[in-house]
Amino acid sequence: MDQGNVSSTCKKLENKGWLERKRSEKDERVVMVSLSEKGKTILSQIEQYAYIIGIISGLIWIIVGLGTSAGKFAKSIFDEI
Repeated sequence: MDQGNVSSTCKKLENKGWLERKRSEKDERVVMVSLSEKGKTILSQIEQYAYIIGIISGLIWIIVGLGTSAGKFAKSIFDEI
């Protein structure tokens, strides 16, 4: 990513309220970026969903590994996701 992409992405995330930008008092060329409270909440939710998806994915592959018709059915559902 170049500087323009980073700046526009940060601006969009700031407009959504997901991050905060603040210019350095020592050097105005430097912009400090941090997650807002809303951004931290969203990140936490993403982490929770990723964890759950990981568990479900692992269970599906265990079932598929058993070679049962239920496993084949579970795999067909997983493939559509």
